[in-house]
Amino acid sequence: MRTKQPNLGSLTQSFARLWMTGGRTLSTKNFPHISKDKRTVSTPKHDVFHTIANPTRRQMLQLLADNELSIAAIAKSFPISRTAVNKHLRVLSEARLGSCRKTGRETRYRLEPEPLVELKTWLSFFEGYWMNGLRLSSVWWKRMRSHHNGKIA
Repeated sequence: MRTKQPNLGSLTQSFARLWMTGGRTLSTKNFPHISKDKRTVSTPKHDVFHTIANPTRRQMLQLLADNELSIAAIAKSFPISRTAVNKHLRVLSEARLGSCRKTGRETRYRLEPEPLVELKTWLSFFEGYWMNGLRLSSVWWKRMRSHHNGKIA
């Protein structure tokens, strides 16, 4: 008699869902990448690289690094409209770099740094090139100084 094999796709999604939430109930507001029926985990709409390409969003990430702030507090730091701030915050949320929670009538935003690991991993690949470049420039400066008897303006 043949036994039915489990659907590995749904098992993987179940595992990912449990792992991402630590067994907590999912909220699609705090986790926009989770479907409404809480059965599938989607890929982020925006990736980390696209998200941090914008200087305003990079500044927002720095602002949210130490504090959980309301949209009004965030908007005070930028010369753009609250609507534009809200759009940037939505992109941060869709890239899983930010989350929000409702406190009374106020929505508070905070940094979710875990996706930045992808950026750090990618950048670490190039670290050897940078270090080699720094070493070569140091050698070049030493040669220039010795060639000009230590007098470089």
